[in-house]
Amino acid sequence: SQDEIRKCCFTVSSPSAFAWEDNFKRMDKAAAFKAAIADSVDSNLYGLPTRYAKDVKPYVAKEFQTYYHDQWLVEWLAAPEEKRTAQDGHDYIASEFQTYFGGSWNTKWAASPVAEQKRIAADGKTYTMQEFQAYYKDTWQQEFFKSAEIADECAFLNNTACSAAGDKCIWKFTGDWTDSCILKTSKAADIVV
Repeated sequence: SQDEIRKCCFTVSSPSAFAWEDNFKRMDKAAAFKAAIADSVDSNLYGLPTRYAKDVKPYVAKEFQTYYHDQWLVEWLAAPEEKRTAQDGHDYIASEFQTYFGGSWNTKWAASPVAEQKRIAADGKTYTMQEFQAYYKDTWQQEFFKSAEIADECAFLNNTACSAAGDKCIWKFTGDWTDSCILKTSKAADIVV
């Protein structure tokens, strides 16, 4: 019923929910539900999250909708999410940034570098998204998700290996060696070792 769709869709915090509700009344149930999903995904986390499409470029939800039309949601859900490297040296997706930083997450997200995501393929070697796409073509996303994720280049390095990583990693002992080697960021670079 229209009330069910209304409860589903308008409880999502959407800046255009009130204006959208007027349009909703003029649509049939299926069209209203599709529009509500698109609007909700567009509005999620201020519309900042991006995902990597088949061309290995990051796009926001609205761009997926424009390019893939009726298949946009299938493509959106099949695409890896962009990650950014936070001040702690770890990589996070947008929703994790929001959890970690709270109200200031979006400014921290915008100021943080895009993380290079790598996975370990079936051959035991590490590859970037671009390398997965070059080999697997249009099925790279499925193969990428099947492969083991590498949290970041510095994860699980001991002090000696971290120091040998040169300008990419810095040792900041946390009490646990497995997470003490972190990626250098503008904040981490100021730490005196």
